[in-house]
Amino acid sequence: MFSLTDVTQFSARYAVRFRGVDRFAEAEIHPLGTGDEDGPDAAHQGHHHIGTAGAGLKSSSIDLGEPLNPVLFADYPQFWFETLRTLGQTSCGGADIGGVITTAQNIVAGDNDSSHDQWLATADGIATEAETQLAAQHRTSARDALMRTSNYYRAAEFFLHGDPTDPRINHAYRRATQCFQNAAAPASSPPTP
Repeated sequence: MFSLTDVTQFSARYAVRFRGVDRFAEAEIHPLGTGDEDGPDAAHQGHHHIGTAGAGLKSSSIDLGEPLNPVLFADYPQFWFETLRTLGQTSCGGADIGGVITTAQNIVAGDNDSSHDQWLATADGIATEAETQLAAQHRTSARDALMRTSNYYRAAEFFLHGDPTDPRINHAYRRATQCFQNAAAPASSPPTP
């Protein structure tokens, strides 16, 4: 089984290409081609894969291909992973690609306070815009802005947990929760037939 650190490091280093995996039970990461170089794995030398097997599950694997090179934070994979995680919310309205890249480019690599400050500034700016949209009764625009803001506040507090007493954690968490609840509020009324 993986620890959170293993998953974070793994996710920050590899692009995953799925190939016939139904479910995961137990998984192990290991390089292909490190044992029998003339065997079936020889064609995949330099690639990595996850093997899966468990009670009642057919054995399968995911070919991970070559390691994914970070676009930002080359020497700080955890910062690159968090940028990717934030970008991952674009498909459901929780991020804007331009906003994420612009914010990430302003972060000093490896500086947890810089990460907090940049994400907080982005979130606060969009929260102000959301309030303006709500006041003008532009509910869809306000909801969209609040969804992004919620995710950006979450990103702001992520690297602060080395000191669980840091008050910035609770501030960003409360704002993320409040923005998400406000974004969901207009959609919470039952649909009319």
